[in-house]
Parts: sequence; structure tokens; C-alpha cells
Amino acid sequence: MNNTDFDNIVSEVKTSLDTSLNTENKNVLKNRKDSLLYVTLTKLLEFVQNPDEEALSLSLKNVHYKGVYSIPVRIGANNELGRFFFSTKKIPPMAVQFHSHKYDLNIIPLYGKIVHYRLYPADYPKSSSDCYCYDRYEYSSGLNGSGEMKCIDSYPYSMESNILPIGSFIKLEHSDIHTMSCSKGSVWYVEEVEYKSNKSYFLGLPFSTSKFYEKIEIEEAKNILENIELIILSLLENYKNEKCE
Repeated sequence: MNNTDFDNIVSEVKTSLDTSLNTENKNVLKNRKDSLLYVTLTKLLEFVQNPDEEALSLSLKNVHYKGVYSIPVRIGANNELGRFFFSTKKIPPMAVQFHSHKYDLNIIPLYGKIVHYRLYPADYPKSSSDCYCYDRYEYSSGLNGSGEMKCIDSYPYSMESNILPIGSFIKLEHSDIHTMSCSKGSVWYVEEVEYKSNKSYFLGLPFSTSKFYEKIEIEEAKNILENIELIILSLLENYKNEKCE
């Protein structure tokens, strides 16, 4: 991706934020500090403005899909990461294989249209009547491993999908099997909560990671964070007025 493409995407995002950043909020909000989202957004803003340099050095591009950036901003006491994802391209449905994780996760959508898909074993109570049979692979992710994969079984699953509203939260257990699609310019934050397993899985076709998970310079990561800062500030504008406490 060249600088012109990146600048165009940033410009599109900034233009879409102009209204929210320049509109007076006349509503009265007396207890914003009781809002979990407000507290979370202020924390994310702090992460963006003061990222951990060691975490930032782990920034990557082409994460799971071409044009997706992973920008870590914090490292926890047990090496769990908090990172922003920024997609410079539209990710079509099912373009990223269904997969599990090694950590329990919190996901916070911040910008764009993001759709979440989850698979359940066909005999699970939530399952629908439509089933899809998938090969399941044990996988060492390119994010934190060697990229090796091993087919271990095949099993029928049912699927559910939901649009993730901006301002919502989603919690995933490490064993949950999911994927996402999104519009160009989408941003979301992923927090690794607790390490649970040294194994993760993906479903479907095997794939090559040779052109994925490429390191980027810290300056490029900081440029992306400047864009994300504007997005968070625009969300925080909803809480600002003279009578806020």
C-alpha cells in the first residue's frame, strides 16, 4: 500500500468525523463517569496518545488479510497485548478463515461497519438447522507463532452473524470460533484478557502466511494512531457539554 492510498483513506475518515467534532452537544449528561464505554474510551485515548514503545515495535501490516494493520499500544503484566486494528480495505465475508485464540478477548468496534460471525458445533443448543462441515486445523498463528498448521478433524457447525454496533463490546472465550468482515477504514480494539491455551485453531482451507504479518516502522504505526485518535475524540464528543460531570 502506498502513501497516497493511505492518505486518501485517512482523509475519508477525517471528513466523516467533521460533523461530530464541530457540532455542539446541548444534551445534559450528569453521570458520564458511570458509563463503561466513556471510561473505556478515555483509557483508549490515553493508550493512543502515550503508547508503550515496546508494544508499538510489534506493529504489523497484512494481519489475517491484506491491508489490515495491527498496532499494539500496551503490554500487560503477563505479556497480554492491547492493540488497535485498522483495515485499509474492505474485508469481504469469510475472507478470513474462522479461527480461535490463545487468549480470552474483549473486542470494541470504533469505526466502520463491522460484522461478526461465530460458529457453534452442530449439537450445541444455540445451533440453527443449517450446518456447514469444516476441516479443523491446529494452528500456530503468524501473530505469535511459526504459522504451522495440522489438520485434526472435520465437524459440522452452524453459524450466527451480527453487526457490531459502534459503542458496543463483545467478549470472546479463547475457544470461540469466529471471524469478521468490515468496510474500508474500519477500526476496532482487541484486548487480550487472559492466556488460556498454547493451541489455537482455524477452519476451512489451508493458506500461506508468506506475505502476511509484515513488520512496519514505528513512525508508520504512529501515523495510524493519529487517525485513530480522531475517531476516539469524535466518540467522546458525545459525552461533552458544559453540564457534564
